[in-house]
This record gives sequence, C-alpha cells and structure tokens, in this order.
Amino acid sequence: MLKIHDLTFTYPGQKIPALSSVNADITPGKLVLVTGPSGSGKSTLLHCINGLATQHYGGSAEGEISVAGREIAGKSLWQISELVGTVFQNPNTQFFQLTVEDEIVFGLEHAGLDRATIERQLIRALQDVEIEHLRHRDLFTLSSGEKQKVALASILAMDQPLILLDEPTANLDIAAIHELKEIFKKIKKQGRTILVSEHRLWYLRELADQLIVIKDGQIAYDGQPNILKSTEFRDAIGLRIWEQSPQTKMTISCLKKHQETILKVSGLTGGPSRKKHIVNNIDLTLETGCCVALMGHNGAGKTMLSRLLTGLQKEQQGSITINGQALKTRQRIGKLACVTQQADQQLFSDTVLDELLIHPDDAPATRQQAEQMLKQYDLSQLAGRHPQTLSGGEKQRLAIAAAMIANPGIIILDEPTSGMDRRRMELLAEQIVTLCRQKVLVILITHDVELVASCADQILWMENGTVTETINRNGFEVLLNDLMKMNSTNERHEHEISNCLLK
Repeated sequence: MLKIHDLTFTYPGQKIPALSSVNADITPGKLVLVTGPSGSGKSTLLHCINGLATQHYGGSAEGEISVAGREIAGKSLWQISELVGTVFQNPNTQFFQLTVEDEIVFGLEHAGLDRATIERQLIRALQDVEIEHLRHRDLFTLSSGEKQKVALASILAMDQPLILLDEPTANLDIAAIHELKEIFKKIKKQGRTILVSEHRLWYLRELADQLIVIKDGQIAYDGQPNILKSTEFRDAIGLRIWEQSPQTKMTISCLKKHQETILKVSGLTGGPSRKKHIVNNIDLTLETGCCVALMGHNGAGKTMLSRLLTGLQKEQQGSITINGQALKTRQRIGKLACVTQQADQQLFSDTVLDELLIHPDDAPATRQQAEQMLKQYDLSQLAGRHPQTLSGGEKQRLAIAAAMIANPGIIILDEPTSGMDRRRMELLAEQIVTLCRQKVLVILITHDVELVASCADQILWMENGTVTETINRNGFEVLLNDLMKMNSTNERHEHEISNCLLK
C-alpha cells in the first residue's frame, strides 16, 4: 500500500534535513502507529506522503514514495488526494463549509460525482463515524470530538485507500478517544490502511499492527508494537504510557498547607450570550501554591469558565475576587495569564526569542531572562526561528514560556500538553510544581491523565457547566484508571449517573 525508499526532506532555509534516509513498507489494511519525540519528524513524514511538504511548505525532497503502486512525485495535490486523505490535529483548519453535510460532500462534489453517488457515500460516512444525528448541524457549534469525527467522515466519504491522522486525540476527552478507537476498528475491517501519528499511545494497544518510531529525523524502530511493553524501550525514546496505569506522583500538596486564598468565585454564571449559559452557578475557593486540574468531557464548560475568569467573556451573574478584590470583567483582563488550546493564535513576533520580550507591562523580561526561559523549555536551539514555523508541540511550549516569564500570580493552561511527548510533558509538570512552590495558582484544563497524575493537587470534575465533584490525590488513581478503561459512550453515562468514577 505505502512504500517509502530513502526519503530525505529539508525545509526551506534549513541546512539539517527534517527527515533523513527514511524507508518503510506498509501493507494494505494495517493500522500503523507513528510516534517519537516532539519535533522528530512525524508530521513532516505525513506531509511528505500527502504532498504538502514540497507543494505547500516548499521544501526539497529526495527519494521515492508510492501509494497503491502509484508514485507521488510529479503529481499535483488533487491527484495525490485521490490516494491519500489527511485528518489534521486541529480539524478547524481543514473545514471549508458551514454545516456538517456540506463539509462531507465538499470533496465529492468537486470530484464531479452524481447526486445519487454523493448521497450514498455521505450516508455511509455518517454511519461509519456514527454522526447521523449531526448531519444538519452548524460545524462551529460542535465539540472538539464531534469536529474530529466530521473531519474523518469527510475523508472516509472520498474513499481513499490511505488515511493519515496527525495527533487525532490531542484535544479530545477520554470518552471521545474511546469513540475514536471504535471508529478505527470499524474502518480497519473495511480494509483501509491507517497511519496515526500520536503521543498518546494507550488507546491503540489492541489496534496497532505496526509501530514506526522516529527520532531526530530517522527511523529508530520499525516493527511489532509489543516492544512498547518494555519500560526500558519507552524510557530510551521518551514515549508515553502503553499500559493503562498512570502513576500518581507525590507533589507538595496545597491541601496540606495553609495558603492564602487568591481566587474566590461565587455564583458564577455565563456563556456566549445572555440567553445561553454554559457555566452555571459555580462556587470556588482556590489558594496560592496549588495546581488544580479542571476535568470533564468536551462541552462541560471548562474553557468557558477560563474565559469568564480572565475577563474575555462577560459573566451574567456572580462575582470573581482576586487577592481579596472583587473585579469586574474588564478589570480582570491581564490579572490572570492564560495559554489557550490554539497556541499559534497567541504568537505574534518574528522570532522565538522576541516572543518572550514583548510583554506589555512596565517591566518586560530581559534578554538574559528570555534566554534562560527558552533553555528551561528546550527551545534554545529555535531562538531565531519564526514561531509559525514550529511544530505544534513547540508552539505550545513557546506560548507557555511566554506566559510564565511574566511571573503571574494565577495562570490557566488550557490543554497545555497538546502535541507534547513524555519528556516535555514531564518537564512541564516540573515547571508547574516549581510555580506552585513560588505560590502561583496553576489551573490546568486538561484530558491528559499523565499530566494530572504528575503534578495536580486536586481535580475539579465538571459536568453540564458546574463543578460536581472535588477529588483529592488519594482518589486520583481510581478516577484516572476508570476513565481509561471506559469503552463506550453508554458506559460513560452509566459512570456519571452512578458516580462510580468519583468515589
């Protein structure tokens, strides 16, 4: 199905190749897991296969790639798209229409298919990813998991023999990850070949037929996925957990200290409009030096809560007090640092180093402080690069570094480990613990069970716009393991109803 021979690829203006002498042979009907450290070349490999590397990014490639016996070299993007379909990490970047149905049939219509064929392939794609009920919905009212399913459905409708997915679970909750796993099972049975570039590995344990590990632009391993059972192998490469048992690490728990209250929320209610409330009647009292994880399924209201806290969204009811002072919406802007899910939307400078030197307050960081912060986040070697040329994980680390250099009293990190490998996730966890020691309140909005187990003091579980449970560290392992063992939406609801997860 896919053959790669001596592939070497170099981005414009770079002397060191992003990929060097890559060889791979993938047979039809297999699910291949592609993993490795952040920035190692995983996304670049996918972009070489779908033609974007040379025809969009403008790099130079040597070697050969063939899909279903047809050479990629010399073909236009639309010709390659007949063979290869791609689902990107952020599905919003590949949407062209406003409704689910229009998005799925977009490629079919441009291929000139007749109406009967389009309708038949539309229905099949909707059924394959189980979103028949979303057929007439506005795309931008969907959750992250639903958007990911629509992006996948639009690819399945085109019936390409090879499907590429780049970090498909980066912004998904645990339930949506399990649903994606079931979809993979279904389309594998249809004989499709699937390449999944991932850092989160555990959900593919029963599905992956082949493992390709890329490190420093070269293939470090190509073979059976069973090798991931070896802790020594995972440690050597820096890979995430394979078994379903994230270990809860000991941190300096804020619950054992008598810290000062830094953030108090009373009766907070709000949403995108006066008539639509996503957050409902939330009460919180959070102390300095804590790391609090906001968890819950997509659409529970976690990101909206962060927007209300930071003043990006006006509350309809309730009050927010910071350091003993009740602040109105505009007064809160700039009082809390926040790194959003889409890190590239927070990057404005021409170089990575300059990104840390443009803080708007009266005491901007010095060059020495900025260079030290880049070193802490393993970005020193990228100091002269334009931020928008970085990988997803590198952008995420840069946005976090830019927020933390301002020494905030409260920082909100929304899905901060999106696109991060294990080593950099652990580095972030260490930085969070350091901030807590400096009496900073860290609020994590995350589905990353490994990050939570590594550094959080408390989990606030959100459902339907309110905090339903508070879980301390002695309850973490039960919650996180139960979440990772869920295998269906029905099981998810049963857990929520019975509170089995939240003992």
